[in-house]
Amino acid sequence: MSNDHLDVPDAIVSTSRAMAVVEVVLIFVLFFVLAGGAPPDVNEAHYLGKAKHYWNPEWCAGDLLFESADAHLVFYWTIGWRTYFLPLTAVAWIGRCLTWWLLAWSWRRLSFAVVPGRLWSLLTAALFAMLLRCTHMAGEWVLGGVEAKGFAFVFLFLGLESLVKNDWRKMWVLFGCASAFHVLVG
Repeated sequence: MSNDHLDVPDAIVSTSRAMAVVEVVLIFVLFFVLAGGAPPDVNEAHYLGKAKHYWNPEWCAGDLLFESADAHLVFYWTIGWRTYFLPLTAVAWIGRCLTWWLLAWSWRRLSFAVVPGRLWSLLTAALFAMLLRCTHMAGEWVLGGVEAKGFAFVFLFLGLESLVKNDWRKMWVLFGCASAFHVLVG
């Protein structure tokens, strides 16, 4: 891909892209190290159990939690269908890895929009993770087990990046997607 219209050499662009990938991988590893315990983790039993019951109502029929109103329908549709084919532990790991990867990618984008520079996103992700672990309120587990909040935070970070870049139309769509996954995060 040529960048003649930007007067930026292709080598610099590919170095920047490679560095962005490295940063995302490092942030993903950070999230894995901090939250990669054995499933089920925080809220996973509830979210994945509800998702499995949504796709297979005979599974745990009569359970009060699983038969309650489906508050996280978008999560059940995007992640829950895997419970029809895979064991809950496998779905937990797939969902976690997907969540951590998307969180790392969206965090890097937001961080770079606010503080452009190499590896700052890794430092800010570590700070974010430390603050979550030490100061979070209302049980906002972002890096724990797979649940709707993690995906909602991906859209929140992308929406905040759009806000920083003054792209208001995109921002509102992304905040709407965050709300679709988890109304409190959105």
